[in-house]
Amino acid sequence: MVGKVADPRAWRAAVALGRVGGARYPGRVDCEVRFHPSQQRVRVPRGASLLDAARGAGLPVARACGGTGLCSRCGVRVLSGPVSVESADEAHAKRANRVDPELRLACLARLQGDVVVTAAYW
Repeated sequence: MVGKVADPRAWRAAVALGRVGGARYPGRVDCEVRFHPSQQRVRVPRGASLLDAARGAGLPVARACGGTGLCSRCGVRVLSGPVSVESADEAHAKRANRVDPELRLACLARLQGDVVVTAAYW
């Protein structure tokens, strides 16, 4: 990204994801993530985690394991939009930590398009 940044939130997300500099990521497709009820929005690269998107938007996300899926504290509800299929590891971590099966772990769920998400603590 050279020159002026049109959306500072998108810039923060790109910095948080380590993806600053369009030449390094040619043909990158960005996804818009909208967070309820705060109504914050951020654009991040397809394949980024919901945790990275939330951090890029400056929203707090509970986590104790450093984003590896072990603690299951980063549960969010995907209201609409495509995210990666839940892995066996994610399902196991949610069962072991008694997390609602409808929630997705923000650290493991990867964006595949524009999504709307919420969490009880936003």
